[in-house]
Amino acid sequence: MTEAEMVAKIDALQKENAALKTSKTSGGVNIEYDTYKGQPVMKISGPCPPLAFGKSKARAIVAVMEEIKRFAGEQ
Repeated sequence: MTEAEMVAKIDALQKENAALKTSKTSGGVNIEYDTYKGQPVMKISGPCPPLAFGKSKARAIVAVMEEIKRFAGEQ
């Protein structure tokens, strides 16, 4: 493999990796996975102001998800 082929392969893999870190839900909400000070974070943006949180806050959200759904009018 030549150096140019390796650079092209690295570029393609970096683009694929970036695409995997971002998704868009049916409600127009963007979800991005990143790191902050070495810790994983989830960033949510779209029709609301941006929101970022780590795993401990995500666990708290999951623990009260049914109440959040009621609050948002989903149930």
